[in-house]
Amino acid sequence: MKIKNITIKNFRSITECDFCFNDLLALVGENNNGKSNIIDAIEMLLKNNKVNNEYDFKDRNKTIEIEAIFDDLTDFEKEKISAYLDDGNPLRLKKDFVFVEKDNGLPDSKSTLYYFKEDEWKKTPAQNPFSGGILPEFYKVPAVRELKEETKIATTTYFGKFLDLLFDSDDYDFTNLDNILDQINTELKREDENAPLIKGAKEIEAIMCEQFKDCCLKFEIDTPKRKSLISQMEIFADDGCHTPLSSKGHGTQRAFIFSILLLYAQKLNNKLKNIDGKDKKDIIIAIEEPEVYLHPHQQRIIYKLFKKLIGAEAEQIQIIYTTHSSFMINIEDYKYLGLVTKDSVEEGTKVTQCIEDIFESDDKKEFKMACQFDPERNELFFADKIILCEGDTEKYSLPIIFEKLGINLIDKRISVIECGSKNSIPLFQKVLNKFNGKEKKFNYYVFYDNDNGNGKNQEIDDLMEDINNRFVFQDDLESHFSLTGLNKDKAYNARKQLLDKLEGDFPEDIKTFIQNNFS
Repeated sequence: MKIKNITIKNFRSITECDFCFNDLLALVGENNNGKSNIIDAIEMLLKNNKVNNEYDFKDRNKTIEIEAIFDDLTDFEKEKISAYLDDGNPLRLKKDFVFVEKDNGLPDSKSTLYYFKEDEWKKTPAQNPFSGGILPEFYKVPAVRELKEETKIATTTYFGKFLDLLFDSDDYDFTNLDNILDQINTELKREDENAPLIKGAKEIEAIMCEQFKDCCLKFEIDTPKRKSLISQMEIFADDGCHTPLSSKGHGTQRAFIFSILLLYAQKLNNKLKNIDGKDKKDIIIAIEEPEVYLHPHQQRIIYKLFKKLIGAEAEQIQIIYTTHSSFMINIEDYKYLGLVTKDSVEEGTKVTQCIEDIFESDDKKEFKMACQFDPERNELFFADKIILCEGDTEKYSLPIIFEKLGINLIDKRISVIECGSKNSIPLFQKVLNKFNGKEKKFNYYVFYDNDNGNGKNQEIDDLMEDINNRFVFQDDLESHFSLTGLNKDKAYNARKQLLDKLEGDFPEDIKTFIQNNFS
């Protein structure tokens, strides 16, 4: 069973939003736009029966509604909840939360779970048929998590749950350990007078009987079991320095938490698959800002790990995460992106996606090749304005031109995206246009060369949502700015010559274009 779609209403910053829940979903957006609220709403649906406080209601006079459509049900799941399925349609569940006040005036809430059948929402019975492991397991890793809390040997931590599975697993041979524990148990339970516990109790008993007659003592001890052996365990990491994990950097500690959670998810599935005829269970892992404390290269590794996990069909894992890092997304994987915006308080948080196939086979290969070697292209999903250009010469020259005209690209959150060639620009346009299909989320501009009058690109022009956002250099950038001697190290020499120019040396057409669109 996997979540295919989510609809959320009246929850915190969300008035109403709905989105597709892919196996991997990266929520990208500015701070305070509602990314964490989306994750919390999913947790409310799957786990919690009460909201946290009165401020979870965007409007206390309205109901919080969180609805999910589930698909890919296993035969076991279909059999268990057959009475709540609607003629082969996907399972639809909705949980409503209503604001109430207690008798003492304190705020409270109550929830009701519904299922959709025969064109109407129906209340689930008092005995919730979706409890007991039918719905996906939900695990959440907050942006900041104390390692000392997460590594406690407790049933509330992922590490504690993992160790429970480990010590109950048939995957490991505990024969020698169990034999040793049996010997210890036999020794501790000895009843003869020389047994340590019997002898010690008798010695104390003799003294106590001088004070209280007929007082009989007996020492009893919980015999050691596998799990009790680890209660005093401490975790060490050796990266050239053998020290407790808690003394390592936050990046190493966070990597440990990820590793435990992902491994626990896999082991839980292995345990469930042979219990009571259950199939493997779907698991949803929600992570807030997985890039926190991690080096950029390590962020890329985590992203590859996420893709590997969702690609392992047998594991049935869905991952949703929030991110502010261009290393944790890939423009090539546009279907995994959810752009989270909040244009106004009234409109509330919205999620924009592109879940359709954009390219035919040849274009798909070309787009993959264009994206493969430059992770900076992912920055376009974090920019207020985007400039698409042909190659390195434009990529390194345009920031200088803008700076000379008094426009700081960083301050104005403008990203210059080098597309690899003029012919590759339309590939990026198609992605941006698809995201802009419902609402305009990307404001992009295109700069390209006319190549001595032969380089006008009709496809680029046709794809422009606003042709006025396109600037064509008369021949190419170097000719347009009267740059010379660029045959060798073209990008470097163009940049060097532009640094020596003054604003008055720039052609009027490009000055007007830049000042009209970017000032």
